[in-house]
Amino acid sequence: ILRIDDVEVVNYNAGAVPGLVARAEVLDLDGSVRWQGSAPVDSVEDGVLAPLRLEFPAPLSPVHFVRLKLTRADGLVSENFYWRGVEEGDFRALRTLPKVRLEVTTRTERQGDRFALTTELRNPSDRPALMVRVAPVRARSGDRILPALWSDNYVALMPGERRSIRTEVEARDARGEEPRIVVDGFNLSS
Repeated sequence: ILRIDDVEVVNYNAGAVPGLVARAEVLDLDGSVRWQGSAPVDSVEDGVLAPLRLEFPAPLSPVHFVRLKLTRADGLVSENFYWRGVEEGDFRALRTLPKVRLEVTTRTERQGDRFALTTELRNPSDRPALMVRVAPVRARSGDRILPALWSDNYVALMPGERRSIRTEVEARDARGEEPRIVVDGFNLSS
């Protein structure tokens, strides 16, 4: 019987994958790590394993975060980020988060019939930045460029963290304009 605080590794079609590590963190509203754990995982095809159980030390902020990562020697396999209220469904404390200004740089490359934009995000503040999203737009008109493919979307950046996101768009969808990236988020300042 699995409990709600069990961390599961689900593998429905990747074949057997030995040598993984499941990592979990519980972070307070200010982004400080309150608990962390890890466990080795040898994932079996069409299998579900529960290698780790979350712990929630008291006291925690009324809203706190759970970050789960699955890694192997050559890097990140999967990452999930959750908001959790001490009172189930009560996320009002998120309103108290101060605005955060991220450092953002984007490098644009033309690769044949498409553009590849690599955006580097950094949170220099002492507070989390939540639901950070990058969006490709046309440089002059500011209109969104769709469709787009992202390496990640809606990320959370804890204090001091960095993240790189790659965005690809077809050149024809830029309609003769250069693409650029705009960044928005739950508690970002402009």
